[in-house]
Amino acid sequence: MNYKKHIIIGGLLLFAGLLSCGYFIWKGLTMFRTGERTVTVRGLAEREVMADHIYWPIAFVVTDNDLAQLNEKIENNRQIIVEFLLKQGFRQEEMAFSSPSVVDVNAQLYGMDRQYPFRYLGKGVVKLNTENVNLVLTAADNSVSLLSEGIVLNSDEYQNVITYSYKGLNSIKPEMIEEANLNAREAAEKFATDSKSKLGKIKSASQGLFSIESANYNTPETKVIRVVTTVQYYLIH
Repeated sequence: MNYKKHIIIGGLLLFAGLLSCGYFIWKGLTMFRTGERTVTVRGLAEREVMADHIYWPIAFVVTDNDLAQLNEKIENNRQIIVEFLLKQGFRQEEMAFSSPSVVDVNAQLYGMDRQYPFRYLGKGVVKLNTENVNLVLTAADNSVSLLSEGIVLNSDEYQNVITYSYKGLNSIKPEMIEEANLNAREAAEKFATDSKSKLGKIKSASQGLFSIESANYNTPETKVIRVVTTVQYYLIH
């Protein structure tokens, strides 16, 4: 009697298993036949900000036939530039100096066929690091007055240009990401409405890199920050 009972129970369990398996196979075939409907959208967030850190290397050149006098000229030029920056409103601790470079013109092979009125060429740089953008803009316009002090500026080299940067990105990251996500969802909802569907849950999402660029060539102190997020939503029939 117990043997027959075990056979009946085993048969019922097997039937239930086959029925359950058949249901999931049917469900899978149905999903395969209808396909998974999704929409992928991108959301943009953009901010225009002022640079919050400025590096201004004020480079100069001096010449002489005597090394001692050349060094004296370098120190004199440094002091004139420092006094100029202090008058413009900058602080002494915002300034630093690079080691001067001195070239013996007579020792340069490329200068052997040319005659120079001096033997030594010295270069120096007063480096200003500040967060005061407005002072830099004003001082840069007024730097022409250094010429009347006998300062020969050397701003043609790429390493001697004013560099404007923005270091406060972390403080605005969260709100920009939120804005980009909201813009992405708005675009997805519009697509769902147009396709007579409903917007479902997020299937996947990725945050693009933040980019910081100058607004244009003439205003490098104004920065444009952008981020693009990519979001994929399910569409519900």
